[in-house]
Amino acid sequence: MDNQIVKLIQAEIDGENSPGDSRRVQSILEENEEARSLYNDLQEMAKKMDELKKEIELPDGLSMHIKEEIAKKSETKDVQQNKIHKIKKEEHMPDSKLFSGKTAAILAAAAAVVIVVFVTTDFQQPQQSDVSGTIGTDGVEQAERYRGTQITEADVDLDSEETQQILQSDDFQRLVETGELQAIAKNETFSQLMASPDFNQLFASPEFYQLMANSAFNQLLASPDFNQLFATAEFNQLIANSDFTQLMASSDFNQLFATADFNQLMANSNFQQLVASADFTQLMASSDFNQLVANSDFQQLIASSDFNQLTASAEFNQLMASSDFNQLMESSAFNQLIASAEFNQLLASSSFNQLMASSDFAQLMASPDFNQLVASPAFQQLVASPDFSQLMASSDFAQLMASPDFNQLVASPAFNQLVASPDFSQLMASPDFAQLMANQDFNQLLASPDFNQLLASPAFNQLLASPDFNQLLASPDFHQLLASPDLN
Repeated sequence: MDNQIVKLIQAEIDGENSPGDSRRVQSILEENEEARSLYNDLQEMAKKMDELKKEIELPDGLSMHIKEEIAKKSETKDVQQNKIHKIKKEEHMPDSKLFSGKTAAILAAAAAVVIVVFVTTDFQQPQQSDVSGTIGTDGVEQAERYRGTQITEADVDLDSEETQQILQSDDFQRLVETGELQAIAKNETFSQLMASPDFNQLFASPEFYQLMANSAFNQLLASPDFNQLFATAEFNQLIANSDFTQLMASSDFNQLFATADFNQLMANSNFQQLVASADFTQLMASSDFNQLVANSDFQQLIASSDFNQLTASAEFNQLMASSDFNQLMESSAFNQLIASAEFNQLLASSSFNQLMASSDFAQLMASPDFNQLVASPAFQQLVASPDFSQLMASSDFAQLMASPDFNQLVASPAFNQLVASPDFSQLMASPDFAQLMANQDFNQLLASPDFNQLLASPAFNQLLASPDFNQLLASPDFHQLLASPDLN
């Protein structure tokens, strides 16, 4: 198309033609379909830009820049490789028009890009009164022009492949047509964010662009669950929380996010399954859990080196992975125990914590013999018996455990030597001993004041310590005598 015709059409759109030139344009439009298509596209574009002008402030020179781009594209007569619009001079009806209706809308949308450019840079916005013209000039002289730093036509690159892809996208078209782009540009919070040095620093970082190009990140952004989360009041309340902001800015938190272990955990299918479970969601929402997390003692525990050393130990992780442990954690009896006031009172007692911290207790927990005992069916049967539970709950047992004499006895070398002897173990394992312990007369004897007075007498203890008495007790004849019917 002849360049003179293009200029006549542009002048007609801007209302600059004389009556004679206007008649000439009408005659050309009637005869030339290509010219008619250009006229319709430019007229539509002028209309859209006029609408945008009422809502946004366009910088000086942008309209002229767009007009020059149109004229530049119109001068092309041959097919040019890698161009979006192709024109063949020889054809009466070209395969693609110079500017389709969509292209005109895209160029109009380019003006809307300026909104984002304005708020994402340090450029100040001119006043509405400083803007004139639709695509050229509207004939109204401007007042004194805005003298602040303005974006120039060089800052709006309409030819770059990236810009063309953005402008031609359906999403961008929708933003312009619905007015959402203009609305967000007028949002004060959004403007403050875009103008902040931190935001501009983020946009300038290579890591940001690397993230934007990541397929997994883009898949996340497109997911309905992610967008639903962003729309919730709870999420927005969290984002606005100063503690959360402080956490995001902390070096420790960012260092954690960069560790291979953390990223490995995030990618772990079991962890993802846990986070997605209803039980986990219920736990996160529970007031008890949130109260625990806010507790200073709990925070002190989590931050302690001992706790971190424990959670990092192979033994602890082996316990966490144990099916027996997980079965215990799921049992109603265990959960009932954990929730009981007595258990929590025990955990809070200084005596219990002193016991937990003692080296002797740690040595006992680590001993193979103790673990073998705890794992034995006989011990588990004993612990599960109502009699054992009744004994542990009795005040007499508690009084015995708290007695200085009992603790002195348990700590004595002689008692420990007795407990460690094979003879004692054999006695404790014998059916006769169990039968004796269950005998009502024997228990009545043990409870009698006279018997306890005898046990406490120096003479009796002297007798028990004498070699002759112990030799007598070990004599088969003495046992035969005790077992004889005549004696009983």
